[in-house]
Amino acid sequence: LVERIHVTRARGNRVVAVGTTVARSLETAARGGTLAPFAGETDIFIFPGYRFAAIDALFTNFHLPESTLMMLVSAFAGKDRLFEV
Repeated sequence: LVERIHVTRARGNRVVAVGTTVARSLETAARGGTLAPFAGETDIFIFPGYRFAAIDALFTNFHLPESTLMMLVSAFAGKDRLFEV
């Protein structure tokens, strides 16, 4: 997967995370500035102000207000833009 992401980026295409779990996993793989394979769990907590390194777009479902998942989506899209949708 990591190699495919590198090829995708090299071709000038975007990386789309389908779901917040995928977003968290890919961002964990990008910790340290370089996307690299990893095995195990993630403890990453993404909230507004976070600088995404692995994904360019996020496709997700609706989330409960004030949930950690809503914070992740807000970090990606921005709070103002999130509530325009």
